[in-house]
Amino acid sequence: GALRVAEEAVALLRAEDGCFYTTPAGRGDLVRRGRETTDNAAPAGQNSLALGFIRLWNITGSGRWRAFAEGIFSASAETALQAPSACATLLTAWLQAGRGHLVAVVAGNEDDPATRALLACCRRATLPGLAVVPVARCAGEAWSCLEGRRDLTAPQALICLGHACLAPATTVAECEERLAAAERELVLPGTAAAPSAEAPP
Repeated sequence: GALRVAEEAVALLRAEDGCFYTTPAGRGDLVRRGRETTDNAAPAGQNSLALGFIRLWNITGSGRWRAFAEGIFSASAETALQAPSACATLLTAWLQAGRGHLVAVVAGNEDDPATRALLACCRRATLPGLAVVPVARCAGEAWSCLEGRRDLTAPQALICLGHACLAPATTVAECEERLAAAERELVLPGTAAAPSAEAPP
């Protein structure tokens, strides 16, 4: 899905300066290849790609995706400085990159009502850029957020910010509390409860 689209975009649309064209190479009907650098009624394509790359980096932990986004940030910095209101999607991606990983890893059998309740709680969260990763469904993926968590079977949610996770939540009330702590941490760093682990998400 998303990985395939991202790979195609890199292969077909990426320019040497780190930006992305709106059309692939080899089009004989075009005088030149265009670029979109500012959002209009819809986000600019390359700005959406930057956000997608940061989301892929957030889930997979692969620095490759962050590097592609950083290329867009660098090449588009002047435009963002001159017209920040026209680059909202790009700036959202940049803020999420600067914030670091934000992942909710939910363990447990998805047929278990407790696991389903924890997944629903995380999916209702309004934290910008929060990735919700069900361990049972994604255990075969080589994602850093799953390291040391593939064998977890008891229903629990691990809310991870940067390189640390808050204490596991086993109830919806605890999950809501952890999500609120993560939100406070994003607004006022240093306000979340002490993390329970130092492993990267």
